[in-house]
Amino acid sequence: MSLRERYGDWALIAGGSEGVGESFARQLAAQGFNLVLLARKSAQLDALAQSIRADTGREVRTLSLDLSRADALAKARRLTDDVEIGMVVFNAGAGHTITDFHDIPLEDWLTTLNCNVMGQTSFAHHYGATMKRRGRGAIVLLASMAGLAGAARLAVYSAAKAYSIALAEALWGELHP
Repeated sequence: MSLRERYGDWALIAGGSEGVGESFARQLAAQGFNLVLLARKSAQLDALAQSIRADTGREVRTLSLDLSRADALAKARRLTDDVEIGMVVFNAGAGHTITDFHDIPLEDWLTTLNCNVMGQTSFAHHYGATMKRRGRGAIVLLASMAGLAGAARLAVYSAAKAYSIALAEALWGELHP
């Protein structure tokens, strides 16, 4: 059974414009998924969507979106409420500044937490609930090795990625059956 047959026709990738997110997008489209791609960089999103459409013939929806904003899920839902999202890949991340905790304004650290903690939580909660009702779906929450232990000069990023790991493990335990 293919991943698309197992999970459904649509995959959502948060942070899906370049790098790891682009790789997920290309691989999932090649396996037959239609895609919803969310990221801040609209030019890269549009170019990737055009390329995937040309290469695979799959439907690709895009939205330039800052996933650290409180309204990110509401905006994403406007693009997805008419389709069945069978897989969510939350690849977006914020907070790659390597510096001492007190040398960065609090607002910057809160952006890191809003994307990595609040974003993953809200997307996993909404889309996971629909998957749970259907009895199928997949949620992929990307983390980092930095989440395995606190790291000097990466305090908030390490803490946020530890949250990602714990959330993914807990959801696996709850939703696996």
